[in-house]
Amino acid sequence: MFNFSRGFCVTSTALGFRGRGSSSSNKGKRKSQDKNAPGMKKNRQGQKQYLEKSAAEGGDHFLYSPEQDMKAATEEVRQQKKEGIQGKNLAMKRAKLYKPAPDDKGAMFKDRIAQMTPEEKLTKQVYLPFGGEEHPRACSILRDVEEMTQLHLEAEKHADDYVSVLRDLVAQATVAKHYVNDGQTVTFFNTMNLLRVALADLGYVVRTPEFKHPAMPEYKKHPPFILAQPKNTDPRKPTVLVHAHYDTVGVSESGWAHAPHQMGRKDGILTGRGVATKSVVAAWIAALTNMARANIPSSVNVKFCFDPMGELGSGSLDACLTKENTGFFTNISAVVVCQGQWMTDKQPNIVYGQRGVHNYYLNIKGGEKRLDAGHYGGLVREPMIELMHLMSNLTALDQTELLPRVADSRGVRHVADVCEEEAKLISDLDVTTDHLKQMLGVSGLNTNDKIKAIQQIWREPSISITSIKSGFEPEEEYQTTIPKHATARFSIRTVPNMDMTSMDILVEHYFATLHKSMNTHTELSIRCLSRYPWWLSTRDHWNYDTAQKALKSVWKVKPDLTREGGTSPAAALFEKHLRTNVLCLPIGKPSDQPRTVYENFDEVHYINAIKTFCSYMYFAGEMASSSDKFITSDTAKGLRPKRVNKNKKIKSKMGHLIPTKPGDTPDSDLPQQSSPKEPQLLSIVFRDHVSNKNRKRNIRNVKLDVEERENDVTPK
Repeated sequence: MFNFSRGFCVTSTALGFRGRGSSSSNKGKRKSQDKNAPGMKKNRQGQKQYLEKSAAEGGDHFLYSPEQDMKAATEEVRQQKKEGIQGKNLAMKRAKLYKPAPDDKGAMFKDRIAQMTPEEKLTKQVYLPFGGEEHPRACSILRDVEEMTQLHLEAEKHADDYVSVLRDLVAQATVAKHYVNDGQTVTFFNTMNLLRVALADLGYVVRTPEFKHPAMPEYKKHPPFILAQPKNTDPRKPTVLVHAHYDTVGVSESGWAHAPHQMGRKDGILTGRGVATKSVVAAWIAALTNMARANIPSSVNVKFCFDPMGELGSGSLDACLTKENTGFFTNISAVVVCQGQWMTDKQPNIVYGQRGVHNYYLNIKGGEKRLDAGHYGGLVREPMIELMHLMSNLTALDQTELLPRVADSRGVRHVADVCEEEAKLISDLDVTTDHLKQMLGVSGLNTNDKIKAIQQIWREPSISITSIKSGFEPEEEYQTTIPKHATARFSIRTVPNMDMTSMDILVEHYFATLHKSMNTHTELSIRCLSRYPWWLSTRDHWNYDTAQKALKSVWKVKPDLTREGGTSPAAALFEKHLRTNVLCLPIGKPSDQPRTVYENFDEVHYINAIKTFCSYMYFAGEMASSSDKFITSDTAKGLRPKRVNKNKKIKSKMGHLIPTKPGDTPDSDLPQQSSPKEPQLLSIVFRDHVSNKNRKRNIRNVKLDVEERENDVTPK
């Protein structure tokens, strides 16, 4: 906006005008003047000449014009939006709110180097695993590869440069939720350009295609994937695909010790939003740079797929794999998905399986009005009371009685039995129930048996009620009315060999039966918001052998092979589309506390992650050439489904929760399927697993009407 007061003062002074109070002698007085007086007439003529001269010289900004002012104001607002003035104001606000991020430039490690002799600097490492403490399960390295030692020392030599790569990525607030809701795209494209330049310098061809995300409308600009492959691909080498995501969750204004998107570095700890997730992307870039500096070529061709929406379930990854299946994703020998974390802070591991998840939304609708609880309480059925009744009958307190293990028409049990090999893996884990309680921050678990506790989060289904709301909008502090409806959200974790479609049918039937038995006039509706399949890969592959060897060369400890209770669709989607071996290689630990205000990452873990990736690229070619396991076996070892007698009735563990009439059984009312459509891994056969079309099915909205389900609850 223009400063008209300044222009008026300049014009008045130039014209010789003196306003009220311009002289001490006539202060507060107005002197009557004759307009026709010679002096006044001369002043008017001088003013006219000055304005004409100013207009000729471009000085017309002293004159007030509403049209010109409006045009200038509109242009200024447009310019402010273009330059992101609002973002700058927010940055200034946060700069005043937060303290500067600390940076000691790795003083702790530089002090260790200063205390070494020149000979020790050539052979001894300073980024010691586990802080230099002796690990109880430490193992000896069979052979010390000179080139491998050179790679590790090179990574420590340029540690400051590699830390700066992570700092540049953390500085970009790539919050996936903000992209979807508010269209904040600048930081995503800044990150894309940073990675494009870094990979191009390493001899990579980078593409940034966009694929539709289900949470975003068509007209919006979708986030870009980063697909990178070497310019010169050696066909004699196997090709390994690396997947990671470069987005983060949002931040809250309170609780941070410094600006969340300014990475701190102090006493060997890196802090800031995204250090625990973006460290994977930065470590792979640093690993390629490290091998180029050491002049040691990679034994495999490495392709990269960086996902922009990993924190929102990688919603566009399926579309990316479908479109690029015959292009970028051809001839992939193995896949390394970098996500997750170790089970404990002191033991590295490799993940070969994850549980799936179905997220449900349930609504109980009452009348058309909100009723006063004092006048009408007890007269009508209340949606919240019915919802609590439904949720309380969903599972037992210790979840021992959960989902029915009934046999389908093919006689295959829903939950796979434990094989001897996996039972031995669990018993060999260096984990105790005390460790689990300390890590989770709880005083007790549902079981004190270590093996049962691990099996519960690895291979047993579970139900979690995540939200219950009364339907008031807006929320009131003290509510004395009966809500019109009540909603709940709950999730079911699925495991092999549970079928996705059968699970939805079972949940719908269970709630419809229970709701009908309540003899109510309320309306029930349930729908599946999202669902991701479970994933289980074979461990008998050179991909796993290489990852174990790489971790062992860095941490001097044999890694554990584990499964995760959490769910990410990336591994299952890659196995489905590419039909090759997939593993998850975590580099973080539980104490990193990702996605919280205390998010941090150990600098030793970051530098050792760079060493691990260098070791993987160094050993992978040799391990692949000495193995013919590019295609997994037809059946995963030890997980062959157990056949049961079709004539034998298997009672449901949840049967007593479904109310039935005398002489009837809950299982008899289940909808019968002659043959399940598109079963999900009925036999854990690998090729059946990856060709499962059920995962392409869209989310369905299911509305249950008790009037139409009369035959489901009435005995024949």
